[in-house]
Amino acid sequence: IHPSGYQEFMLEQNGSFGFYAPRKDVLLPCNFEKIGYLDEENGWIRVRQNGKWGWVDRKGKVMIPCRYDIVAPFVHGKARVIQDPYPEPFYINTKGEFLLESITAENR
Repeated sequence: IHPSGYQEFMLEQNGSFGFYAPRKDVLLPCNFEKIGYLDEENGWIRVRQNGKWGWVDRKGKVMIPCRYDIVAPFVHGKARVIQDPYPEPFYINTKGEFLLESITAENR
């Protein structure tokens, strides 16, 4: 157990990580290679397993499976992701569905 803030604790077991934050109602089991921020949209947490990123809820229930190479936090219900073999980033919604919205069109 490693303190990481006021009543927030990073858990480590056999090289895998979890997290416990009783005031934020978070208890993630030690199943992850890396863990993102606790205060993301929907209360979800980005996690990495087997080299891929996805999202879980505050108890570790999988919300979007770990299948992306790079992920950004959800903002207004969509997250920018990169997934091999696709060369360009794209957006997904909170169901993990591909959005037809173009990243390049957004920057025009």
